[in-house]
Amino acid sequence: MHFTWERRLDGGVLERGFTLDGVPGLLWTPARASAPVPLILPGHPPLGLDAMYPRLVARAPHAASDGFATATIDSPAAATARPGRL
Repeated sequence: MHFTWERRLDGGVLERGFTLDGVPGLLWTPARASAPVPLILPGHPPLGLDAMYPRLVARAPHAASDGFATATIDSPAAATARPGRL
């Protein structure tokens, strides 16, 4: 996994773009995670990350506040999980 960018969201949630074997994705983690945390993997967004981003980013802080990280991947053909596209 290679992280390509990161930013802090409201509530201190860390949002990071990544690629894994050429597949783009997004990872949201709790602000103060000092140890590994459980991971939620929502299903692949059928409309691509551009279209699904508002829903995903709205849910991630709720999961983070409960101590969970959230990750999702895009379709390798869509390749939308990068800054400037979201």
